[in-house]
This record gives sequence, C-alpha cells and structure tokens, in this order.
Amino acid sequence: TLNTQQLTVKDGGRVDASTISSGAAGSITINASDKVELAGFSTIGEVIIPSLITSSADIADKSLQGILGIPVTLAGDSGAVIINTNQFNIADGALLAVKNDGSGNAGRLQVKADSININNQGTISATTASGKGGGIDLQAQNLILRRNGNISATAGSGDGGNININVQVLAAFENSDITANSQGSFGGKVIINAKGVLGT
Repeated sequence: TLNTQQLTVKDGGRVDASTISSGAAGSITINASDKVELAGFSTIGEVIIPSLITSSADIADKSLQGILGIPVTLAGDSGAVIINTNQFNIADGALLAVKNDGSGNAGRLQVKADSININNQGTISATTASGKGGGIDLQAQNLILRRNGNISATAGSGDGGNININVQVLAAFENSDITANSQGSFGGKVIINAKGVLGT
C-alpha cells in the first residue's frame, strides 16, 4: 500500500507484486491525493521494458527454474491493483496491468479518479492464459484515450474478464480501443455508463 501526494513511475520503473510459483501474488493499493503518472519505457539491447504497475503471475526463465528450484507449473493467482487518485495519466508505452501466464486467475484492476488520461500507446490490461480473466473497473469524471491508447481484457482458453466504465465523458481518438475477448471461450463484456461518448 502506497499513500502519497504524487506517484511517478517512468523510464522502465515498476511497482510490482508478482508470483512465479504456486503462491498467490500480492495486491497493490495506491492512494495518491494529487496524481499518478505512469509513462515511458527503457530498453536492454532490443528488449523494451515498459514502465509498469502490476500484480501478476509470470513464468520464470528456464535457467532460473533450475537454479532456484521453481516448479515448471505456474499455479498461483494474481492479486488486485487498486488506484485512488485525483488524476491518473498513463502514456508513451507504459502499462497498468493484472496478468496471469499460468493456470491461476487474473486479479481485479480498479481505478477511481477525477480524470483518467491514456495517451500514446499507454495501456490498461487484464490478461490470463487459462484461468478466469481479470476484470477492469474505471470510475472517473473524464476518461480520455488518444494516439493508440488501449483498455483490454484478454483470456486464452478461459472466460474473459469484464470491463466496467462509469464516467461523465468518454472520448477515444486516433485509433484508441476498448476490447474484451477470449481466444478459446466466452469473451468478457464491455459495460459503459456515460453521459457523453465521443470518437468511439
């Protein structure tokens, strides 16, 4: 739990509660009275590392599995990510996510803010390989997506999670998307309650 006036995560930095085995991942709660800024990425060689706030279950590298005795099967559930702030900005390839690459369930992702701005390939996502898909809940006065901003809930063989958006104004421009789907089962629902919807 982070209690602060302002949180900035940039240039490949991360706030991360994750599991690589059978235990559950932790949850993250951020209470920022002013704003949360999540932006940019770093690179190691040709590998792009986005700035990240996440609770996830990640399959460990095979070399680490042997060295650390990590089970090959990833079974732990992901935790929740909850952000309460006045202004939430995500931009320039950064990622806010709950994710599970194993058999466990993805967690819940919730943002409550006066304004949410997703710009220039910023992404809010909930993904799972075979467990129950993670849900996304966004509550704000204004939700603005620009320049390939993305909100997505994606599942592999399991059911996809739902996206619930409660706002006064939703605006999505310049190839920005809101999607919920599953490759092998039922895709989630996108439920939008808004007084005004522009561009999407």
